[in-house]
Amino acid sequence: MTEPTFILHIGRHKSGTSSLQAYLADHPDRLAAEDILYPRAGRQGIAHHALAGVLQQRSMREDPQRADATLRQFRHDLARELDGRPARRVLLSSEAFQNARAVDVAAAFAPRNSSVIVYLREQADYLVSSYQQVVHARQHAADLATYGSGTGVDYDHFLAGWEAAWPGADLQVGVYARQALLRSNVIDDFFARLGIEVDASDEPQDRNPSIGGALLELKRLLNARLPVDRWPKGVYQAFSQAAGTDPALRLRPALTPQRAEQVRAHCAPSNAKVARRRFDRDVLFQHLPTVSHTRALGFEDFQLALQALLQARREVAQCVVEVLLGASGLDTARRDRVLAQFDAGNTDPYRRVLRRLARQGAGPDWAWNFPVDALAA
Repeated sequence: MTEPTFILHIGRHKSGTSSLQAYLADHPDRLAAEDILYPRAGRQGIAHHALAGVLQQRSMREDPQRADATLRQFRHDLARELDGRPARRVLLSSEAFQNARAVDVAAAFAPRNSSVIVYLREQADYLVSSYQQVVHARQHAADLATYGSGTGVDYDHFLAGWEAAWPGADLQVGVYARQALLRSNVIDDFFARLGIEVDASDEPQDRNPSIGGALLELKRLLNARLPVDRWPKGVYQAFSQAAGTDPALRLRPALTPQRAEQVRAHCAPSNAKVARRRFDRDVLFQHLPTVSHTRALGFEDFQLALQALLQARREVAQCVVEVLLGASGLDTARRDRVLAQFDAGNTDPYRRVLRRLARQGAGPDWAWNFPVDALAA
C-alpha cells in the first residue's frame, strides 16, 4: 500500500484548536468523502496529543526510546485503520507539535510526503489568552502583570525551523483573527486550506472556553491556597463548564496600555518579516485586538461564578468556598453553612467572606487582575 500524504496541524496554542479538533473528530464521514482520515491512532481525546507529546523537545531529549516506541505503535495502529478505510491523506492535529523541533517532526513525517498548517495569533492578545489557560490548567496563581513580563513570541524565529524542514508551499501560515478567517470561522478557513468547502457557522465556536472575571480570580485563589493533591476530581472540567454559562465568566484580564505597546513594539520587526515573506504585505496583524480595558468586579460577578461552579460540580464549589474561608480542610461545618444559605437564596454569608477577603487581601504577594474595591464596601 502506498503511504498516504500527512497533513500536520500544529496549532498554535489558543488559535481555535479545540473547536477545530472537535469538528474533525465529530465529522469523519465528511473527511472520508474527500479521502482524508482523521485517525484514532495517536489520539488523546479529540486530538493527537499523545503522538505530538513524545515528539516535544523534552521528551525526545529525555526518553528517545519511548518516542521511537510510540511512533512505531502509531504506524502500526494507523496501518490497521487504513486497511479498513483507505485514504489519500491523513490529518493529524495537536498544538503540542509547536513545542517539538521541526527537524524531529520531519524525521517522523518526511517533508516530501507531508505538509504543515499553523495559525498565528497577535502576541499581546495571545499573552492574555495564554495566561488564562495557565491559571485554568495549572496551579498558577500570579497575576497577569507578573506573567506578562515576557516579550512575546517571535514568530519569525518560530517559523524559521519549520520553513527549513517544510520549504515553500508545504508550510501554510494563517492569521488567527476573526477578520482574517474565512467567514470569521477557523473551521471554514482550515477546510478551505484543504481544498474543501464547509459551512460550520452553526458549530460551537468555543469548545474550550477560557475562564475569566470572577471565575479566574477564584481559580487563582484555589491555586494559591490549596495543594493540588487536596483538590477534588474534575476541577478543570468544572471551571470550563462554568465559563461556558455566561460571558461575564470569560471576561479577559487586561494588559496595561503601556505593556501591550511594549509587547507589540518588540514583536513588530519579527512580524514584519513574516508579513513580507508569507503575505506580501508590511503588517502581519492588520486588526489589533483590544487587550486593555477597565472593568471592576462586584459581588454579582462572584455570585454568578459560585452558582456556575455549584451547577458544574458541587465538590469543586465546596473546595473554593473552603479556600475563601481559609479553612484547614478538615472543618467543613462553616463551609457547608455558607453554601446552604447560598442555596436557600441568602447570599449574605458569602458576601461577608468576600468583603473580608477584599479588605484584608489574599496574601503578601497577591494582586487582583481586576479592581475589586466594590467588594469591600
